[in-house]
Amino acid sequence: MHEFGVMSYLLSAVEDKAQELHATRVLAINLVVGDREGIYFIPPQFVEEVLDKADEIHVHDEWTKKKFAEGKFKSSEIYGSPTDPNLKREYEEFRKRRLEEIRREHAAKEQK
Repeated sequence: MHEFGVMSYLLSAVEDKAQELHATRVLAINLVVGDREGIYFIPPQFVEEVLDKADEIHVHDEWTKKKFAEGKFKSSEIYGSPTDPNLKREYEEFRKRRLEEIRREHAAKEQK
């Protein structure tokens, strides 16, 4: 399943879109997600976007943790976006590969 620990961060974009739509009602078709910060109601038209963004954030966190574990880099070199061109290229390759793996995993689960 998706990592929902990043929901507070992700929902700021969804809230902006919901405000544009003047979304004030909770419908039975909304995805409901809760964490320590509260309960979120995601309209169906935003669910895929929110879950995709959650995957991207999860992959970024995974890569950052891996780089810290190597003990070769300072946080300023890898947090946000890597500053070194070679490191940035490595990150982009890792990100692309992991997102493809995650999407295949999701597709396999949906087929079951």
